[in-house]
Amino acid sequence: MDRPRAPRTATPVPPEDPFRDAVPTDMPRSTSPPVDANPRAVRRDASLALVASLVALVLAAGCAPLPPPPPPPGAGQLWADVAYIGDPDRVGRQLGSPGRDSVTAYIARAFAAAGLRPVGTGECAAGPPCESAFAQPFPVSAVTSWGGGLNVVGLVPGTDPSLGGRPVVVGAHYDHVGRVESLSRDPGTPGVRPGADDNASGTAALLELARRLGRRPAPRPVLFVAFDAEELGLIGSEHFVADGPLPPDSLVAMLNLDMVGRLRGGRLTVRGAVSDDRWRDVVEGANADVGLSLLFRSAGGGSDHMPFLRSGVPALHFFTGLHPDYHTRRDRVDRLNVAGMLRVVDLVEAVLREVATRW
Repeated sequence: MDRPRAPRTATPVPPEDPFRDAVPTDMPRSTSPPVDANPRAVRRDASLALVASLVALVLAAGCAPLPPPPPPPGAGQLWADVAYIGDPDRVGRQLGSPGRDSVTAYIARAFAAAGLRPVGTGECAAGPPCESAFAQPFPVSAVTSWGGGLNVVGLVPGTDPSLGGRPVVVGAHYDHVGRVESLSRDPGTPGVRPGADDNASGTAALLELARRLGRRPAPRPVLFVAFDAEELGLIGSEHFVADGPLPPDSLVAMLNLDMVGRLRGGRLTVRGAVSDDRWRDVVEGANADVGLSLLFRSAGGGSDHMPFLRSGVPALHFFTGLHPDYHTRRDRVDRLNVAGMLRVVDLVEAVLREVATRW
């Protein structure tokens, strides 16, 4: 007969950690906790690991571009323009760089496609306007040895021949600081400052306005100018005013688009309204259908409208405001408010048409 056996006792099984699957798989995972570990401490450690992982992802996102969002309705070409001009492959449009040259040619082709007449000093062979025909070169040797500057200038003729001698100027600078740390706000961090807001946004807005006026011209002619070497001290706009196709006293007004890509809360700063008593009424009337919150400021700002103001030309600067990414590697296209850019373009077009019709 078999001897009675003592009943077996089950081996204690440690409780399953409810936070085990919450820890990212790419993080080192510790071995199973001992049976007598404090479950509350285990959960706390797992939670801290998860938080650390999320913080690392957020910090990484601050240094690497996010996938670009789809363009808002009606902004497909505007989005394509700003994405090309503000791409880090353009080397921040630094003067003398291949990226700057690439954007110069891109603007000239866009002007030609919009039907603008070249107003540069370059010559072309017989046929359609070539890129150099839109270029207005100027020296910058007194400032840097990087090479000469190139404004890109195109004209939309007006529909009223009696107004042909006095155009409106619409401008935006297309250069930026590139890899020049001395001009940046994050020195000591090598890399390209792509300048998406400053000023790929204004350049893309300029091209959008050129297309709109090319399709439906105003009574008065409009000169579209992409200025170079603004970051070195407004050299391109100074040269245009001093040695442009027309003397300053022939210019009716100037509209400047510089940093229009970060519209927040619908607030748009408008500088220079004091240069003509009619400006405020014109801008507020144009805004009736756009609905922006307008902040009128003095004529300062250190941008390309200033040489025009100093020469007695009424001028406005449209500006969505400074931000911590200004002149840093973080001024990227994925941080732009493209829908907001489209609203700014709508407002500026309405202002431009009013000035080019009734002034």
